Amino acid sequence: MSYYDNDTIILYNIYQNILINCNTYNVKYLIMKNNNMMTTEVERKTALLLRALDSELRRELIKIAHEEGALDADGYYNEIVKKGFDIKYKESVYKELQLLVESELLEKYYDVKSKKIRYKLIVSKVIIDIRSMESYMMQEDK
Repeated sequence: MSYYDNDTIILYNIYQNILINCNTYNVKYLIMKNNNMMTTEVERKTALLLRALDSELRRELIKIAHEEGALDADGYYNEIVKKGFDIKYKESVYKELQLLVESELLEKYYDVKSKKIRYKLIVSKVIIDIRSMESYMMQEDK
């Protein structure tokens, strides 16, 4: 976003959440730099999303989240074991859940009633535009 005010353009940098004052001479460079940052960020986000979906275990955790609703990590571990996955360490499930949170497919929150950290599905659909490498996530309707 840019706003024109006399000879000054204020460019809002969404990645650092700061306002940058610049004269018109530097604007072209800053916009070009910002577009490169946006492209890199879009590609990084899509790569993380694809990595999150490129695992049978993580895809099964997503299915469990859809079927069972919000669970704590132990609940996910128990469900995964019931489904026949050979998981030796609970920490493996914690790690996979964290990657799903980082990719914005699951939400991690503290449940006051049970006094546990729970994970819930927040996305119902993912669309990836191959040309731009942008990913769009549709929120879960509940």
